Amino acid sequence: MRLPYAPRPITGEGLSSWAARLAAHNYVDLPAFWAWLGIDPIDDLQPSPSTVEKLAEVGGVATAAIADLCIPQARRSSWMTASDAEGRRGGACPVCCREAAARGFDHWWPAQSQMVLWVSCPIHRCALVDLDGLAFVSTGGVLALARQGGAALGAARTARVLDERTLALESALARALAGLAIGAGWRVRSGRHLLQASEILINLVLYKEFGQTPFAWLFEPERIGGPFILSLHASDPIQGLDALHGRSARSRRNVLSALATLLSRPARLEGEVTEVLSWRTAPDHQGPYRTLLDHVGSEGRRRLEAALQHLPDAIALPAAAALADEAGGGLHKPLAFRGDYERDL
Repeated sequence: MRLPYAPRPITGEGLSSWAARLAAHNYVDLPAFWAWLGIDPIDDLQPSPSTVEKLAEVGGVATAAIADLCIPQARRSSWMTASDAEGRRGGACPVCCREAAARGFDHWWPAQSQMVLWVSCPIHRCALVDLDGLAFVSTGGVLALARQGGAALGAARTARVLDERTLALESALARALAGLAIGAGWRVRSGRHLLQASEILINLVLYKEFGQTPFAWLFEPERIGGPFILSLHASDPIQGLDALHGRSARSRRNVLSALATLLSRPARLEGEVTEVLSWRTAPDHQGPYRTLLDHVGSEGRRRLEAALQHLPDAIALPAAAALADEAGGGLHKPLAFRGDYERDL
């Protein structure tokens, strides 16, 4: 059965976005839409063949067009964001929404936004906005994502631009998940090691000792608190990527910036980040790890020591050197670090 009105998918749109637009244009919410189709809320990352066939039938599009709305990284589901209560997944770009509205098109959100550490628009590279608190409102047959107060997303003339180091890691992680080369500029060379180190370091950049702030909070541009800024405590289990599922784009953005600082080669760390890290001298191999230690306290240091054996050498060695300097009053630098790592930077 064909829907009375079925908009075409937009190039770059996520399947979650298109399904939400299908439902809204036909004046039903997503749970009612799934019930009408006779399926559970869609797995918009890896939909079953039968689900794709049903969507193709009711939407009047080819099954291949629906498959194009799913990103190949979906085979690593742990790296994907959790869907909300309505089955939506991802975040929207204010600039894309503003431009779509100017051309008389629906608002939408990109497929890449469904990755847990993808926090920018793939077109404009500005920060994405969470879907929580947003709903489609129909005006003149066009859908706009609007807040509860009625303000449409994209009405503002500005959008937060992310720094190049953070954007570079975002792209490198996506490439690693797709089995592609991650590019230069990182302490590790392989995508496998980049993913491995990122998962382990998430817990450390979010760890909050009593009276301290997490390392990730150093990268919060608004410098204000709030329940939507994430931190982890000693009583919280070590979670890795699970700690970021269902969390705000703001929290995930800060984590991505923190990881980019720890994973970048020292020569790539310059400009504002040197102020963030409170470096008083030129950047060196331990710089970001020394600042990390300032924020994790004794329990966080213990967690870092336990993680060393699971981290790639290019990450474990500078972290171990920073721990040794901390224990030895800043005078000790392991010979293994000088011999095996420093030459390579």
